[in-house]
Amino acid sequence: MKKKARYVRHWTTPNGGVMMLIHVTPHLVFQDSQSNQRSTHYLIVSAVDVPHSGPETFIFPANRSGDVISWLELSGSYRGGLSHIKAIEDAGYESITFPVLQS
Repeated sequence: MKKKARYVRHWTTPNGGVMMLIHVTPHLVFQDSQSNQRSTHYLIVSAVDVPHSGPETFIFPANRSGDVISWLELSGSYRGGLSHIKAIEDAGYESITFPVLQS
C-alpha cells in the first residue's frame, strides 16, 4: 500500500511558526521516549525559524486533535528549510490536498 498524507488543518504559533496536522495511511508505528511501540494516523509537521539556529521543519506523532503524543522527531524532519511538503515527502508519503502556505 502506498503511504499517503492528507492535510487536515494548520495554525500559526506565537513564535511565528506554522503547525500542520496531517492524516496518514497506513498508520505510523513509532517508539515513544520510553521505547514503547505505539501507532497513530496523525502527524504534526512544525515549520519555524528558530532564533540563532535558523529554519527547521520537524515531524512528530500526534492525535486527531492535533496534540503531539511524542516529542521525538520522526523521519523526514530536517533543518535548513520551512517546507511541510518536503518533510512529509522525505518521510516517504505522497502529499495529497496540501495547501501552499506563504511564509
